[in-house]
Amino acid sequence: ADERKLRQITTPSCLQAMRASLRARPRGQRHSYRPRQIEAYIKQVRIGHNASNREMKFAQVTAHIRGQLVWEITNAKGEIVGGVGSEEDPFTVDDYWVFERYLADDGAWRLKERLETKAEASALGDRGARAAA
Repeated sequence: ADERKLRQITTPSCLQAMRASLRARPRGQRHSYRPRQIEAYIKQVRIGHNASNREMKFAQVTAHIRGQLVWEITNAKGEIVGGVGSEEDPFTVDDYWVFERYLADDGAWRLKERLETKAEASALGDRGARAAA
């Protein structure tokens, strides 16, 4: 993954979590997502300030994202070694993403965090690490 691009579209705390996830992957492993029927809804909008600097104001938007996708994990040889969903039976996604923008900033919205739902955690079970047939 291109960490420079990630830095532009994520907040520092989100970038740190993404870096850790990317570095934990085995060498040569790639993840690909093919989305289906994606819908997004605004659930909350708020204006706040930085706890240590009240002059640093920001806006946050929480979006509820629903859809279906096929997620494949391939190794360095291009062989499928994991993932969830298939073309015939895509995995249902029910996510909440929080986007943030500092009001004195360049206006760029950045991903702050992805909120995992309890339903998602129980639905994935061990399917996120399925073995290739």
